[in-house]
Amino acid sequence: MEMMNEFNWYWYSAGIAEIFVMVVCLALLVAGAFSHKSVEGKFVRNLTMLGLFGALVMVIGHIPEVREFAFPVVGTDIIPQAVSSLFVNDKLTVFLKVFIIVSAMLCLFLVDDYMTRKKTRKYEYDILILLSVLGAMIMVSAADMLMMYIGLELMSFSLYILTAFHRKEAKSSEAGLKYFILGSLASGLLLFGMSYVYGLTGETSFDGLQQAFASGKGIGDAPMMATFAMVLMLTGMAFKMSAAPFHMWTPDVYEGAPTPVTAYMSIVPKIAAIGIFVRVLFEPFMYFADQWQQIVIVLSILSMAVGSFMAIVQNNLKRLLAYSSIANIGFMLIPVATASATAVDKTLSYLLVYGIMTLGIFAILLSLRLREKFVENIDDLKGLSKSSPAIAAALAILMFSLAGVPPFAGFMVKLEAFRVGVELGLTWLVTIGVVLSVVSAYYCLRIVKVMYFDDGKDVYSPEVPSELRLVAWAMVVLVIGFGILPDSIFEVTETVQHSLMDATAFNG
Repeated sequence: MEMMNEFNWYWYSAGIAEIFVMVVCLALLVAGAFSHKSVEGKFVRNLTMLGLFGALVMVIGHIPEVREFAFPVVGTDIIPQAVSSLFVNDKLTVFLKVFIIVSAMLCLFLVDDYMTRKKTRKYEYDILILLSVLGAMIMVSAADMLMMYIGLELMSFSLYILTAFHRKEAKSSEAGLKYFILGSLASGLLLFGMSYVYGLTGETSFDGLQQAFASGKGIGDAPMMATFAMVLMLTGMAFKMSAAPFHMWTPDVYEGAPTPVTAYMSIVPKIAAIGIFVRVLFEPFMYFADQWQQIVIVLSILSMAVGSFMAIVQNNLKRLLAYSSIANIGFMLIPVATASATAVDKTLSYLLVYGIMTLGIFAILLSLRLREKFVENIDDLKGLSKSSPAIAAALAILMFSLAGVPPFAGFMVKLEAFRVGVELGLTWLVTIGVVLSVVSAYYCLRIVKVMYFDDGKDVYSPEVPSELRLVAWAMVVLVIGFGILPDSIFEVTETVQHSLMDATAFNG
């Protein structure tokens, strides 16, 4: 009986991390409402970090080696169909969840000083972050279209509110409204495509859809309708990950949102969006690989081109980073465009390093002041090498990595993305990527040039909380370390990709 109880507990532990985060959110709502104003911020923040750490421990518990050690009776048995039809807990899911939770925890370190100076410190911020993390976790755990949509909308609605968090600032309110309107349109397209897929197959689970499409169910009578439904779904997901030509919201939202929110939006939603994008392509829609491969190629080229060329003409730092994120999405999609599950690990490696670089850059920008104000434009960084040489060196390293300059991690992951593209027959796409990579290097090196060769503007790094400096320098160390030892990343992501390879095995 004891053995059976332990086994049943494990059955229902598939979504235990998500349930735990939800309970913490409810507890925070009560705690924030009844706490005294003088302690609510610190108390809620500590409880938020504790909740995220607890969720991280629960997610790590699903790593096969950890699971086998913790549950020797269960070992590595598969979760029953009653649970796995909605949730999946494979290596890809665990990797993405860990990435999401750790990124959210680090992003919370960037908030306190900014909110204190802006006098907008409210406990609701932490709750909204937790809700968006919950949505992102549900997204990457989804094994069903409806579960995917629930996670997506939970994450999106939290981000809409976070974007407009400075409700007294016109830019923030405008950005939140734009994001909400365009995000609702993208969600509608996604839901419209899902309804067509269900109408054709009578299935909502990824496994059921994969088997239905492989057997020809729902395709024989209306093959074009199935392709159209897939295009609608991919369009909605492309919007969420800021892939061109569905990127129009990104620059305005990045510029108008509070800077810590921009940092968060640059990382966590992209992890969730790319994770579910890859899973949907290589599981339920693997049968349509010939069709979606062309779509992904177009998304990749347009994203690289639009992001690289538009970033060149930007002066606002957050708009520049918005276009940089669009360009990097294009580079990440090159391995996916091969339509081979064996190449997906290169996309995951690139995503991981991109998150590290972006977090480090935003931590540095939040630590700088110009005439007691946060820096906003590239020109504000003039002479930074003289006023704050250490900060300038850290930012230069991150920019070199973002530009793809060796021997940093950004170069290594971009090189691997190009290499796998050539090996799998997309040499022409890689050639375009190399050319546009040179173009994108311009705006990164422009920032380095401004810091080291232009006359100063008295920009300086004041006494900021130690966590900001810790995050910035930790990201610099990781960029250098992963550049020297890139296999430490590639080995992890190569293990993760086996989940997709197993799922697509019968499709050949």
